[in-house]
Amino acid sequence: MISNRILRTALPVAVLALTAPLFAACSSGGDDTKSKFCNLNKDDALEKSLDDVDMSDPQSAVDAIAKVNDKIKNVDAPDEIKTEWANVKKFFGDYVKALDGVDVSDTTAYAKALTDSGITSEASNMSTATTKISSYVSKNCS
Repeated sequence: MISNRILRTALPVAVLALTAPLFAACSSGGDDTKSKFCNLNKDDALEKSLDDVDMSDPQSAVDAIAKVNDKIKNVDAPDEIKTEWANVKKFFGDYVKALDGVDVSDTTAYAKALTDSGITSEASNMSTATTKISSYVSKNCS
């Protein structure tokens, strides 16, 4: 069983580590969907919001993930990565929803919210999705 302390810090770290490369390489694109997707991080705001997280402060991680969620939730992805992108957006949305109103400094409440929401099982699927998205971004968004 994962301890509350590990869960409290490991999940945000995993989320940030998995998703930061998604936004770092985006720059431009052709068609409207591709263009919006590739321009998602034109001003480096998403990458910066992830890089500046103080992982010793759980609320900082939650706030950073909420900011990213706000920026990505209305951006669609090209067909080649539509499913993976939908999974990433669902994860961010579910993470924010699960922790809405939760005192994340209370390790028991934090762990319970994540466990009850099923977000920890979603996190395990993020690696495959982010690998495919990162590959798409590096080939198509320069």
